[in-house]
Amino acid sequence: MTLNIRGLGVGGKGSWVRECKRVNEIEFLLLQETQCSYVNGINLVDFWGNSEFLEDHVDASGRSGGLINLWDKKVFDITETVWDRNFLLSRGFLKGDGSEVNVLNVYGPQNVVEKWILWGKIGELISRFQGLWVVAGDFNSVRVRVVTDMRNSMFNSLAANDFNSFINDVILHEYALKVSKTLEEFEGFGAPDVRLMSKFRKLRQAINTSKDEVKMVENEDEVINRNEIEELEQILDDRNLSKEENWIWVESKKRLLELDRFKRLDLRQPARNKWAGLGDENTKYFHGAINKRKAVNSIMGLKINGVWVSKPVKVKKEVYNYFRNRFVERWKVWLKLVCQKLGRLSDEEGVMLIDSFSDEEIKEAVFGCGDDKAPGPDGFNSKLANWK
Repeated sequence: MTLNIRGLGVGGKGSWVRECKRVNEIEFLLLQETQCSYVNGINLVDFWGNSEFLEDHVDASGRSGGLINLWDKKVFDITETVWDRNFLLSRGFLKGDGSEVNVLNVYGPQNVVEKWILWGKIGELISRFQGLWVVAGDFNSVRVRVVTDMRNSMFNSLAANDFNSFINDVILHEYALKVSKTLEEFEGFGAPDVRLMSKFRKLRQAINTSKDEVKMVENEDEVINRNEIEELEQILDDRNLSKEENWIWVESKKRLLELDRFKRLDLRQPARNKWAGLGDENTKYFHGAINKRKAVNSIMGLKINGVWVSKPVKVKKEVYNYFRNRFVERWKVWLKLVCQKLGRLSDEEGVMLIDSFSDEEIKEAVFGCGDDKAPGPDGFNSKLANWK
């Protein structure tokens, strides 16, 4: 369970967290914004309920920030801790099956540039350590504009884009399977094939609806980024942009290029589908040539003993018998070649052929080699070799 506690010292929070932990059977608890510069002075038993736990913490800077990780010591065996002002990583193993787990507690800063730096640090951590990852906390960032959640706050599209890019880069998606919900809610009637076609139709409608929603969000994102670029360019006519404004200007342009790439990919996919269905002008010719070759090479039937047979089993059997008779061994005893008065080696000469070479023979062969003959593996011949 993860919770922005907004201060540990307020009365009643300990019992409330303890009850949530008990009801939901929590074994790992992540708290953000503890606002405590000295956590060791806090009785964390009030939050956990007993003393069967261990903890890691990052002290707050004054009244800002602060992180605490608490876990059941019978479940999780910690091996390493990584601290930072804005995150707390507890690495270890589950005692049940030995799985390596990384639990990262995050409290994001308010500044856009500092958020971008934090996403980079977290990305480096995830790429450095193996095992399963649980990344939770208060990121102080949103992924999309939701009017009901704004509460008089300003939506920063560039910060949201950067947050989404971070999620994509480190593969921290939790995909909402809306299509599966559509299939679960489907009710069909009639024959099985009718129900199946109705289910496909319902699925296609759900996919089209989801696609339209994505396009609507991307179009809104494009308008927001273009407006921000125009506003910053108007400011640029009067003064130089600040470091943060310049970063926003660059990221807005980058996001527009990314959205344009998405549109081009969407246009390319229907073109591929059309080509797959219709092909091009040459496809008909090549398919015709292949089909003609198949027709010529096909054996539709054979005349066996004067009778035309087209049954595949009999045709295969006749072809098999033909090649078996073609390559069968007809001669039981082969003729022997007898040659009179042929010279042959003596027994002593035969032994000499299989005998090992002596050092004298090797030396005689090497020194008797011509100067321009027999180059070695290095390309040098006997004339250039340095013999000893």
